[in-house]
Amino acid sequence: MPKIYLKKVTKDINEFYSDIIFYRIFCAKINSAKKIIKTEREKNEVIENVLIKVCAKWEKLIDEILIYKFSKDTSKFCESVGVRIKKAITRDLSLSIVIGNRFFDFKDIGDLIKKAGHYLTTTNNIFKNITATEKNKIEEIYFIRNYLSHYSHKSKKSLWSMYKKTYKMKRFKEPGDFLRKETNRNPKITRLDQYLNIFSSALGRLQASL
Repeated sequence: MPKIYLKKVTKDINEFYSDIIFYRIFCAKINSAKKIIKTEREKNEVIENVLIKVCAKWEKLIDEILIYKFSKDTSKFCESVGVRIKKAITRDLSLSIVIGNRFFDFKDIGDLIKKAGHYLTTTNNIFKNITATEKNKIEEIYFIRNYLSHYSHKSKKSLWSMYKKTYKMKRFKEPGDFLRKETNRNPKITRLDQYLNIFSSALGRLQASL
């Protein structure tokens, strides 16, 4: 049975890689468009919504990976809560225990590692394999995503702090403007491209440990 679940997770991972390639090509077309989507605001709106959608797909994939890893080894959970269930369980039971009727929320990769640790043994907690650089970049992505999702004073303050600390920016930019800017290292690569690459890189480390 675990092999069947692994096939599903692998399929989900491959679909995410395909999505990343699609969005990179799609956003390049948006940036160069001169007819239907031609104003800066129109382009920014599309790019911002792409980031939100990619984050949602990333979170769904994290759920699936956690559910799969827990289904293979429940020993940490059983020891923590004092229950007795099989070491290897079905995906449905794993889903019920880990997610249930709630939303599995995590603020950043550090928080993900901590929360996954409630269910996974140290060896099975593969989220620890994500590098510090990847963690930092994903945290940047979520500063942007949180601002776009809420437009609250708190989320704007956090994003502005990241802009100043990491990019030495002197004035606040809306995420679309920021994401469409080409990086200093490679003028053909936008900041959104860079973030999409980070998701792929981090996912590669997780996939190697499945």
